[in-house]
Amino acid sequence: MRVVVYAVATVVVASAVSTLIGPVGYPPGTPRPPLAPPPWAFGVVWPVLYATIGVALATAREPILRAAVLANLALNLSWLVAFRRSAVAGLGVLVALTGLTWALVVRGGLWVLLPYALWLSFATYLNAWIAGWGAPPP
Repeated sequence: MRVVVYAVATVVVASAVSTLIGPVGYPPGTPRPPLAPPPWAFGVVWPVLYATIGVALATAREPILRAAVLANLALNLSWLVAFRRSAVAGLGVLVALTGLTWALVVRGGLWVLLPYALWLSFATYLNAWIAGWGAPPP
């Protein structure tokens, strides 16, 4: 039951914060990356990924792992703000976030985060495309 509570709470809190920050889209004049999923896919994928973060919080055995998962979630939400400022800043946050997530999976044994780590790796490609091909910052 604890796992379900953590999963649902993480989805609700992360989704609420994401909604308050506002949607992030492609900068005007930026071509979509060739492998970009349709826009609706993000609304399907992210609640599932937030749930895996909640499961990781509930199942992490050591306080340091739980702290790292919480830091990971905070870094994840900070990407929204960084990317709005510039795709390059967003890419920097995303590279750090992806590295931390893979460390949690491989070194921390939180294999429930594997889909999240894979998605972040793909998101790094999308963000790099936008940073390389996007419109210049305002």
